[in-house]
Amino acid sequence: MNLIRAVAPIPRPAFYGLGIQWVPQGARPGFPSMHAAGTFAVAFSLWSLPSRLPMYAALVVAAVVAWSRVYLGLHFPSDIAAAVMLGALVSIMVERGLSRPVGRAATGVSVAARRRARLRKAGLA
Repeated sequence: MNLIRAVAPIPRPAFYGLGIQWVPQGARPGFPSMHAAGTFAVAFSLWSLPSRLPMYAALVVAAVVAWSRVYLGLHFPSDIAAAVMLGALVSIMVERGLSRPVGRAATGVSVAARRRARLRKAGLA
């Protein structure tokens, strides 16, 4: 996320004298909101649970966190929108890159064995 801030150093609302400054802010950029990105990533990662209720509850918490960042004058709404997308992307990358290989390794089925089974099913082997 710091890479994004280095590439797009968009200042916080306080830099422009906007909003009520409830919390003192440093000079560092605020795009995207790290708080919102983290809470949305956690919420989206609960998608794979059998029940959707924990994910919906976590999304409500994430939305409250995101709203608080704008209300406190720490972020623009665009910072929050980018954070939601970043949280979703991180969640997908972790699920696809970490959860699936770990789950497959736990079942003891090798990648080569799965590939052979797919080829046999397709009639190519």
